[in-house]
Amino acid sequence: MFEPVHYAPLPSIIDSSEGFLLPQKHAQLTKGVVILFHGITATPSEMRVLAEFLHARNYSLIVPRLSGHGKDVSQLKQTHYSLWLSDVERALLEAYKLLETSSSKNLYVIGLSLGSLLALYLATHFSVQQLKGVCAISTPYKLESPVKDCLLHAVSYMPDMFLQVLGVIKKSRRPQNYLAYHHNAFPEHSLTALGYLGKIRRMVSSKLGSLSCPILLLQDPFDHHLSLFSSQIIAQSVSSEVARIHFFPHGQHELPIGHSHAVAFEVICEFLEIASGNR
Repeated sequence: MFEPVHYAPLPSIIDSSEGFLLPQKHAQLTKGVVILFHGITATPSEMRVLAEFLHARNYSLIVPRLSGHGKDVSQLKQTHYSLWLSDVERALLEAYKLLETSSSKNLYVIGLSLGSLLALYLATHFSVQQLKGVCAISTPYKLESPVKDCLLHAVSYMPDMFLQVLGVIKKSRRPQNYLAYHHNAFPEHSLTALGYLGKIRRMVSSKLGSLSCPILLLQDPFDHHLSLFSSQIIAQSVSSEVARIHFFPHGQHELPIGHSHAVAFEVICEFLEIASGNR
């Protein structure tokens, strides 16, 4: 159905492990506030290109660094998932501050991988009247390998005392220039962190049916991590009247810095307009 495509590399971006804010200088012109959550083992830099794209289109951006990220994988291994949930709450409080001075009171949340689960957690566990739309990118709701998916589910039930003794594993090697931009991420995965990701996935799953705002799901159908049906399962589980799925062949798991990012950004921007009621 999809044919492989080969791309030339694009320029790299400035890497930073720190979170950042991109508020609009003229609050009366802003279209709303967008929270961006990065993926596991990565940093806010993988969301910077998307953040700058949306900022140029009059959105204010909040891009936090998730706890345990930015230094080394040993720090991630020691990070409890409750800290990620606290990161979500802090980002939401920061969004409320920006909305106070904004002419538009619309709030949107976008996440990548683990960040997409956190975006869905925000949408399903907080009562946010201003929330107009959710965009979930490369959501690990169902993994490509049924065995790995079952293992992740089983590990997510392990008590902390057992999870925290799990080790780290090297990531599989990827082709050179498989992404359009340099990816600032750990070369290993923490099995502890993956177990905590599984816990958050279960928390989201338990309340997914309550999600009623518009949702956009983006995925590479060749993503080596995800089942082709991962986004479809989410779309069928929510109660939203607007649940859209877009596939980007060879966009990679890290879609915001992949070779299809420009087209994906236009789709996201169009979705934000639709979710706001302007289209």
